[in-house]
Amino acid sequence: MSWHRFRIIPKAERDAFEKEFRKKSRFLVDESLGAEAARVLKELGWNTVYTGDVGLNGGLNRGNSDDHDKKPK
Repeated sequence: MSWHRFRIIPKAERDAFEKEFRKKSRFLVDESLGAEAARVLKELGWNTVYTGDVGLNGGLNRGNSDDHDKKPK
């Protein structure tokens, strides 16, 4: 396979893509990254929600946690 050069995308085209992409993309930031990461992304204009803000932090919500083997009290 031979190498091919990518075309240089004009700034106006990049800006238009980013504007449209930001409308549709959503980030759910979990506790492994933390609330600060969610805050920074939100300040940069991204549609971001931190799991702690919507009650999703905690052992029973982790797919790889050992808590799923425990029976409720």
